[in-house]
Amino acid sequence: MKTTTNPTTKVVEEKKSRFEGTGQTLMDKSPSSSPSKASPTQSTAITTQQLLSQPIPPEPSATQKENVTTIQIRNERGQTIGRRKFDVSIHTLSHLFVYVSSILGDDTDGGESTFRLVSRFPRHVWILEEDKKDDVLEECGVNAGQMMLFVERE
Repeated sequence: MKTTTNPTTKVVEEKKSRFEGTGQTLMDKSPSSSPSKASPTQSTAITTQQLLSQPIPPEPSATQKENVTTIQIRNERGQTIGRRKFDVSIHTLSHLFVYVSSILGDDTDGGESTFRLVSRFPRHVWILEEDKKDDVLEECGVNAGQMMLFVERE
C-alpha cells in the first residue's frame, strides 16, 4: 500500500492485485475429492432391513464434553424426528444409520428401501456403503458440536 500526504488531506492509493488461480463455479459437475461427500448413485448402499438387525450403541455419558456431537434428524418435510448424542471419535457411520433406521421404523417400505443423510449448508451427503460403514464419524466429516441432518429416500 502506498500512502501520500497532501497538506490538507491524506490520500491512500492501493495497489490493485489481480486474482490468479483456479476456483470452483456454481453448479460445477466435476467429482468432489472430499471424503465426506458421497455420490448418490453408488450401488453398494445398505438397506434399512440390514440396519434394523444391528444394536444401537449407548450415548456418551452426560459428563463427557470432548468429541461429542448432538445430531438432530429431520424427515423430508423438515419435522424433527429424533435427536441423539454421538462420540465422533468412537461411533461409526453405521451407528448413525442404525439409529436413524430405528427412528424410521416401519416407514421404510418393508425395510427394502435405502436412504441417505444430508446436511443442507454446506451440503454433504452420507450414504452407508459396505466400505465406509466402519469409519468413525470424525473421518466422515462429522465434527464435535451440533448438526442437523435430513433424511432423503432413494
